[in-house]
Amino acid sequence: FKSFGVACFTNHWNNPLMWSHYASQHSGFTVEYSVRSMSLACENPSFSQHHVQYVSQLPELCLSEILFSPHQVLQRMLATKSADWAYEREWRLVHCEQKNSVVPMPSHMEISALIAGLKMEPVKLDQLKATAQKLEIPAFQVRTKYGYQLELEAL
Repeated sequence: FKSFGVACFTNHWNNPLMWSHYASQHSGFTVEYSVRSMSLACENPSFSQHHVQYVSQLPELCLSEILFSPHQVLQRMLATKSADWAYEREWRLVHCEQKNSVVPMPSHMEISALIAGLKMEPVKLDQLKATAQKLEIPAFQVRTKYGYQLELEAL
């Protein structure tokens, strides 16, 4: 496991807990990606994609399973979390050969937008907009609608 690199993603940008936990209490930003899963899997053999399973107990492993089904064991070890985290609806992109180094994003996974949090400072918001313009992608900021519901506003 020490030789793998892992990046974590969710398909749900509009979860307030995700903004609190991973985007500095709504003052950070997220990067939206356009992903073509089948092409990603077929054309990038160094990467594997795993949907996280949320369980109430750690999975048990036995020696025969490790010896005869190592890929299934790997899947369970790399993509299992406590049921308490199920709201994340996470999937993981695993690079099987490198860790602690920059690895180019796989083909068929491209940045498609930048999304600023509710409380992003104006200076950082300007930087985010400038970066989006350089990348020729849209920039948005999260806004609240009807209490806790989040929506996007174009910048």
